Amino acid sequence: MRTRLTMIAAVCLALLGLSFNSQALQRGMAAFSRRDFQAAEREFKEAVRAEPASAHVWKLLGMTYIAQEKYEAAEDPCRRACDLDPHQENACYYW
Repeated sequence: MRTRLTMIAAVCLALLGLSFNSQALQRGMAAFSRRDFQAAEREFKEAVRAEPASAHVWKLLGMTYIAQEKYEAAEDPCRRACDLDPHQENACYYW
């Protein structure tokens, strides 16, 4: 049932011109703003899987690890953000 609902949601989002990445990104940002860093981490991981070339999403994942004081885990996402786009605001700063 859940898979069917996921497929229906994907079709609806496609019709609206949205992607799971944008939805995951929005959910992650909302979770981060309410300081629910575990939820933000899950959502940003989903967004990274959907759009691995996005420096912005990698940076947000790294920031989420930093907010949880998971500095070792933050190193790879922050490095990737900086490598992908050194001009992305604060991407290299966090690394």
